[in-house]
Amino acid sequence: MVVAEIIMAGRIKRPGLIVAIVSVIVMTGSLNGSAQVNRHEEIICLPAAQLHQNYPNPFNPRTMIPFSLERDSRVTLAIFDEKDRFVKTLVDQELAPGKYVATWNGRDRHGTAVCAGIYYYKLRAENTFNQGKAIVLK
Repeated sequence: MVVAEIIMAGRIKRPGLIVAIVSVIVMTGSLNGSAQVNRHEEIICLPAAQLHQNYPNPFNPRTMIPFSLERDSRVTLAIFDEKDRFVKTLVDQELAPGKYVATWNGRDRHGTAVCAGIYYYKLRAENTFNQGKAIVLK
């Protein structure tokens, strides 16, 4: 018989990095009553940012792009077309930890409405890079 329990022991900050210390306690035993308990600690790095699915998707005329930050970060959130050509920057600034929502109005950097199709939104924060797919309908 194996019983495992995972305990979040805490979070610690290091320059440019947040890690979680996770304790795992494993108890093994047999039907005759003998048991052994082992404890193992692991350090897990948490990403600087998380990017979530835009909504609505597909959309017309605008969509919301939620993301969250674990720590102070220089954040860039930009839109690219199917051929990976730059369309528009939605966010380019230093942000504090928290939850955010950027809005894209379906227009390029010149204010012109984009064509119907698939677009990618790309989030960069420190050493984290994520992307999602948005579909523009006309």
